[in-house]
Amino acid sequence: MLTFREQVGTITTNGNIVEINTDTNGAVGVGLLGTWTGTVQFEVTVDGQNWFAVKDKYNGGSATSATANGLFQFAVAGFKAFRVRASATVTGSLQVALHASEVPTS
Repeated sequence: MLTFREQVGTITTNGNIVEINTDTNGAVGVGLLGTWTGTVQFEVTVDGQNWFAVKDKYNGGSATSATANGLFQFAVAGFKAFRVRASATVTGSLQVALHASEVPTS
């Protein structure tokens, strides 16, 4: 039986975060949807305190942030948690859906 987690949240201002525990997971899928402007960062942690940029695997492996709606996927095996963080002024409302599963990305 596969283990997965889901987390949904809304980002409306700079500093807002949507976070998911990834202790037993290998991948996180991210969906960004809404009417918004701004920038969000994709980050992982091993200790819950220090966060680092992580690269998207779904869109060619280079994105560590987003400024528009879209789908993203991240390899998270070995990390304690994953988050989407508003790093610049966000206007409007961004819905963030996170889905973490055991299946690792390649």
